[in-house]
Amino acid sequence: MTVNPLVAGPVVTSTAVSGLGVVESVSDLCSSLRSGSWVAAGLAGVGAALDVAASVIDPLGSLIGAGLGWLMDHLEPLKGWLNDLAGDAGAVLGFAGTWDNIAAAMSGASGELTRVVRADLELMSGDSIDAYRVYAQGLAAKIGSTGESAAAMSSALQVCAQVVQAVHDVVRDTLAQLAGSIISWAAEAVFTLGLATPVIVGQVSTRVSALATRIGKHVTDVVHTAKNLKGLLESLGDLLRRLGGKVSTPLPGGRRPGPLEPPRPVEWAGPNGLRLTPGQRAAVDDFMREAASSEPGITRGVQRSVEGQDGSMLGLDYRLKGADSLYRKVATVLAQEGSPGADAVLSSLKDTVRYTASFPETRFSSSVTSVVDDLLRQGHTPVAWKNTFGDQGYQGINSAWRSTTGQVYELQFHTPTSFDVKMSTHELYEQLRLPGVAAAEQARLASQMNQLFASVPLPEGVRSIPVPEVP
Repeated sequence: MTVNPLVAGPVVTSTAVSGLGVVESVSDLCSSLRSGSWVAAGLAGVGAALDVAASVIDPLGSLIGAGLGWLMDHLEPLKGWLNDLAGDAGAVLGFAGTWDNIAAAMSGASGELTRVVRADLELMSGDSIDAYRVYAQGLAAKIGSTGESAAAMSSALQVCAQVVQAVHDVVRDTLAQLAGSIISWAAEAVFTLGLATPVIVGQVSTRVSALATRIGKHVTDVVHTAKNLKGLLESLGDLLRRLGGKVSTPLPGGRRPGPLEPPRPVEWAGPNGLRLTPGQRAAVDDFMREAASSEPGITRGVQRSVEGQDGSMLGLDYRLKGADSLYRKVATVLAQEGSPGADAVLSSLKDTVRYTASFPETRFSSSVTSVVDDLLRQGHTPVAWKNTFGDQGYQGINSAWRSTTGQVYELQFHTPTSFDVKMSTHELYEQLRLPGVAAAEQARLASQMNQLFASVPLPEGVRSIPVPEVP
């Protein structure tokens, strides 16, 4: 019988996960996330320039606005401020890449489990082997399903990045065009001695009307999109929790392991007989975990302030004090007669999170003043301030601040020379503060450090830097 090439065969409507219950439901939700159908249609072409009519009426303002928009997109700290206000699409794409990596790892684990089980059980038979084979195949399917979920999250975040970029561009263009128009209108009023006021009123009306219409629609679309995505992610989360419950269910006849006991803290022993009891060490560990959770946000704010003044962040890899260093510092204080308890010592520490900013001698003073002003604008509160430039010994400004989360951090200000000398004297400083060092040895170490710091040039105006008000 001749087959007619124009006749289409039956369409297979089942999929690889059809009939797998929760796994199939997860797959269906992932398809919805990847499709982008949850994005409001109005956000599809948001990246277009602002209204043409307003640009024709006010060409000077539009030209100035375009320049301001470029500055906000390319120059710090304007770029950082805009990203904080409107979102950073690049950061969202970074998260999407992370989910892609997770998806690839989970997919690889699923395939590897299938391969290993098939190879290991190939020559085995029996009811137990058959039961384990079915269990392993189901587990591989569930692992693959979580990988598909991660891939869907990546796809959803890529779409979110487009939405964030769209909102970012609308906010940027709105701010830039308004600022450009204000400058243009002010120039018209000045150069025409007020005669152009009726024309300016018309321009204001046109510009505000156009911006209000455009922004209002986009705000509505963003809210609608967020609600759609929230519903999909909540459903996916419920399905994954059900899937996790099935994975953690033991095989018939098996028993769940008992709860794991938390590891017991152990004593810490350091140089010169320094010690921390298990309880003291546990208190230090908890303190370090709290500092680590606050550090990323503090780092972003401080780094933006310093680099906004063309400064350098030195030793950023060591912004969190190491465990042994913190153990040693706390143990040293506790070893002193009449010292308070571990909690009181920890509450007095200011350098668990610490930063060093460096500026050239020629603009050191003005740069430090600008950084201080910016930190105050961010809501950080000064806790301590000590300017020792020009004094005997250590040369630098050591300050401590409390972030908006309540975490205290240290910020040192140095010139390139003062930082180099500080680093060259670090070993001497560590020896000097160890308990049990003889007075003669302390004097010798201090004298050696003072000689090195005496070579540091004094930045112009450094003693006149305004001291922030410490509560």
